[in-house]
Amino acid sequence: MYRRTGERFADSCVQQLNRFQRGITEWGGITTTQKLELVVIRGTLNGQRYIQDILEPVVILFINHRSDVIYHHDNAKPHVDRI
Repeated sequence: MYRRTGERFADSCVQQLNRFQRGITEWGGITTTQKLELVVIRGTLNGQRYIQDILEPVVILFINHRSDVIYHHDNAKPHVDRI
């Protein structure tokens, strides 16, 4: 999210959420020069969905067009499932 100075708590930059709402995962990637597509996953994100919905359609296509990419993840369960 991009905000101008002083907009941190502006109504247009704040969205009220139910803290206990489950079932939506957002994934995004950035580089020094561009942003990758934001992926919204409804339901539980597991290893298989991570591969089908994020890695294959977004990450692999992006990496195939570049030679200087280092893919970094945070060891969340879907990232390290043995599939």
